[in-house]
Amino acid sequence: LNKISEGIIDINKAISINPSEIDYIQEAIRLQPTKSDYFNFRANIYTTSEKINKAITDYETAIKLNPKNAEYYYNRAKTKALIIVNEEVVEDFLTAIELKPESYIYYCEAYEHLENSDFFNIFIKETEKIIDKTNMKNEAKYYKDRAECFLKKMNRASEAIKDIEEA
Repeated sequence: LNKISEGIIDINKAISINPSEIDYIQEAIRLQPTKSDYFNFRANIYTTSEKINKAITDYETAIKLNPKNAEYYYNRAKTKALIIVNEEVVEDFLTAIELKPESYIYYCEAYEHLENSDFFNIFIKETEKIIDKTNMKNEAKYYKDRAECFLKKMNRASEAIKDIEEA
């Protein structure tokens, strides 16, 4: 387990030093083709390189290998949203939030991507159901974080004020 963690750290370093170099992650996938993190890393590189279809394919592989990892759904949603905002994007954001409801960045990014789409109100209603189901409504931090998102990312002061009052 320690060696795997070290390997992931090394791959992250290699990617951050030279994102166009995909050789390290290709080799890691070749050696460990069932390691979902490697597919997620490569998909992130593809997204950065604007190879969106390849990125989506790798996110799908990562999700098949580890369907309980919220980050993979979140990354796939953000990547798909670069092309089009549709039901699949909404579903991926919702799945990420359901798997990790305490991660306000998922809400924030979803709000940002969906704000001007036909799906925004549906997304808000569905996230409220998830929040109710996971007892996040009782968490003042949830409201504070969401209020911060409304203010900083979306310039929606009235929603932010409501959330601050709830907190």
